[in-house]
Amino acid sequence: RQSQEMADLAGFYRAFGFNVGGAVRERHDHLSVELEFMYVLALKESYAATPERENNPEHFEISVDAQKKFLSDHLGKWMELFAKSLAHFAKTGPYVALAHFADEWIKADARRLGITLESRALDQIALTPFNPVESCAGCAIVETSEVS
Repeated sequence: RQSQEMADLAGFYRAFGFNVGGAVRERHDHLSVELEFMYVLALKESYAATPERENNPEHFEISVDAQKKFLSDHLGKWMELFAKSLAHFAKTGPYVALAHFADEWIKADARRLGITLESRALDQIALTPFNPVESCAGCAIVETSEVS
């Protein structure tokens, strides 16, 4: 299931010219990557809505439809749970506040787009077993930040 999810995300990214890469890169399902992709889609929507682009409304529709599908199938499925889980374990702090802010922003975006996001409780999910191959242990950023 996890590999199918990653392939689906990669397909979304490729379809809109969004490249995840470089010397330091995150997984396709990382919060920062998914949020940045939503930014790209919103930017495409905004660009397509400018007066100079009036003769090409299909670009506007494509970007709006992609945002709806991406929120419904990916980011909107887990963001609320992420914020709840972070608050449960960390209680307070800047990351808890940022996670709640991001969750509320995504919910507002979903309302703007006319979609309803699933809401699940923490006890309704099962943790994915740890797989060292898919962990961040081998990421370039971890290697550069280790203290000798």
